Amino acid sequence: MPDAGAILDNRRRWAAPGSSHDRTVAVLRVALPVAIGIMAAFVVVLPLYAGGDVSFLLDKNKVEVARERIRIQSATYRGQDDKGQPFAVNAGSAVQKSSAEPILRLNKLSAEIGLTDGPANVVADRGHYDMDTQ
Repeated sequence: MPDAGAILDNRRRWAAPGSSHDRTVAVLRVALPVAIGIMAAFVVVLPLYAGGDVSFLLDKNKVEVARERIRIQSATYRGQDDKGQPFAVNAGSAVQKSSAEPILRLNKLSAEIGLTDGPANVVADRGHYDMDTQ
């Protein structure tokens, strides 16, 4: 095991002016800012010379048009009524045919509401939701 004097001598040598640590710090003092400048220039210049165009043009006449404006599978709507009673409406699917028609057609509906005298459940095969009147 090294004695305390040897450890102290090593530390003094390491911390002495002109030691290898001082030379390393002097080199890094210049090298690190230069490296950062080179990387920053690389980040700025690379997109100017990168091959391939990121943007593209799309002809609206050649794009496939969806049959529906909105199609949702397994939709759930939760909230509270005016009395603060929680409710949830679930639909197996919801479809809006077009933006001109504000009707959302719902299939496989179920609804639950927590009433003061107990929960109530309603089930329906189909229904619709008018977005303009709601």
